[in-house]
Amino acid sequence: MPLELHKINKQKVGSFYFKELNGQYLLTNDIGEHCFLDPLNLDAFLAGKIEQTCPDKYSELQTKGFIRDRLDFDGLARRYAQKNTFLGQGPSLHIVVVTLRCDHRCIYCQAGSQSLAARDLDMDIATAQKVVDRIFESPNKNITIEFQGGEPLVNWKTVKFIVEYAYKKNKDAKKDLMIAVVSNFTFINKQIIKFLIKNNIHICTSLDGPQVLHNKYRIHSGKKNSYKNTVIWLKRLRKEYEQASVSFKPSALVTITQDSLLYPKEIVDEYVNLDLEGIHLRPLSPFGAPLRIWKKISFTAGDFVAF
Repeated sequence: MPLELHKINKQKVGSFYFKELNGQYLLTNDIGEHCFLDPLNLDAFLAGKIEQTCPDKYSELQTKGFIRDRLDFDGLARRYAQKNTFLGQGPSLHIVVVTLRCDHRCIYCQAGSQSLAARDLDMDIATAQKVVDRIFESPNKNITIEFQGGEPLVNWKTVKFIVEYAYKKNKDAKKDLMIAVVSNFTFINKQIIKFLIKNNIHICTSLDGPQVLHNKYRIHSGKKNSYKNTVIWLKRLRKEYEQASVSFKPSALVTITQDSLLYPKEIVDEYVNLDLEGIHLRPLSPFGAPLRIWKKISFTAGDFVAF
């Protein structure tokens, strides 16, 4: 429906944007508020008569800053500032990719991971130092450094340097610093576990459910059983973190694909049997490798909600 601008009561109608959606009209404004109006109420609003025809909608429109002669400037300014406080805080989460090399060939990989034999795909120490320096330029008091990949433990030397350098810088910065590693556990060992615990580092892995589902999507390039390796190390890490009295335990997340929809109970059982405290259902992302086979492994929003 085209708006007849010359018929708008400019004394009553505030600034807004609109779009027709299924016979209703969605109104939004620069404050970040929204309101739905049917065609009759939209006509009344534009004519400046909605206070008489629909008092409830008028009250909503007035509260949300759509009525020009009833604007609460102080209240709207406070709400606008509250919604945008993050703009002045600076970034908190800093994802550091120390390598693109990986020993897995996950069907849904969105990171563009390369083989272990690939060259020039590891972050060097000089670059790592600059990365940490840049991270600490953020004005945010809460800083999280999260290692991803590829498989970050492939480049353990750089991971170790970043952790130690970040803690060193934080002696002066005094930020609330948290460090996390996302790993498939293939390259983990006693020395790494000891370092993780000593430095209070969170660690997370991917566990897509029962073995038949996990191994179908998370494929080890050397034909090892990815599921068994993940479960063995997850159990051991959780036990060692608990024995060391660390305040948190290693965790896991599941990536949902079309096949996952067939195993809702089995996925939950897998997490319960491993004594995991929660389950994060991460929907498949249309980036990287999944684009090539999207129709075969994706699902609708309705399927995901039902699942």
